[in-house]
Amino acid sequence: TTPSGGGFSGGAPSSSDTYTVTIIASVGGKVTPEGQKKYEDGEKITVKAIADKGYVLKELLVDGVSVGAKAEYTLEITRAYRIEAIFEKVGCTEETCPMAAFSDLVYTAWYHDGVHFALESELMVGMSRTKFEPDGKVTRAQLVTILWRMENEPVVNYLMTFKDVPQDVWYAEAVRWATAEKIVNGYNDLEYGSNDAITREQMATMLYRYMQYKGYDVSTAADISSYADFDSISEYAVSAIQYAVGSGLIKGRSANTLNPADTATRAEIATLMQRFCEKTK
Repeated sequence: TTPSGGGFSGGAPSSSDTYTVTIIASVGGKVTPEGQKKYEDGEKITVKAIADKGYVLKELLVDGVSVGAKAEYTLEITRAYRIEAIFEKVGCTEETCPMAAFSDLVYTAWYHDGVHFALESELMVGMSRTKFEPDGKVTRAQLVTILWRMENEPVVNYLMTFKDVPQDVWYAEAVRWATAEKIVNGYNDLEYGSNDAITREQMATMLYRYMQYKGYDVSTAADISSYADFDSISEYAVSAIQYAVGSGLIKGRSANTLNPADTATRAEIATLMQRFCEKTK
């Protein structure tokens, strides 16, 4: 007799299972492939970890478990995985640190990691061959140039109308790129404010727009309405500061003030950029 119910059901076989694999890198290097991608069950992938100048691969983590400092690692996909390459700085001493070239930098100061990172990654340079000026102000031209360097100094075809950005000045291409990509705006069509010290709200806005340009998630938003100086934040900067505070990029100057019109020092910007790069890796 033929059994009824609960038996084999005909039809086309189901397609192969797929699993999401997340592959990321810490500051100090990159991985290929990178990001999130779906792979079929049984597929083999090879992850390559490449350290930046001044960094070494410390270890490769697969679901939080170290498989050693393997620059290449092949695995067969049988489930979802999270793979992370951890890089660390090559140890430096007071004599070998890139800060040693500048007589006004202190190796043991609070800003060591940030300034070391900014110099080593060539996001920032000294104000002269021997002076970094850690307490100096950062101008609008300088910050936009840092972001431009992070993008490997792209050249764009865009007609600027700013009278205070001469075509042959060192920051002209950085302003041209950032304006074309809507990362920065001038005060008006004719004035960029190149040499003005950048304020905290301008800084937050540039980073926020840069992250949008890169396609990063900027949905994190802190409730900043309890800060005593909330009403002094320019309207254009509110969303940017909500994100910057919520994501930990910037903090209040005190428990209840944000000081949006204050300026930041070069050492503070270097530290911020290190934090920013760690967050966007």
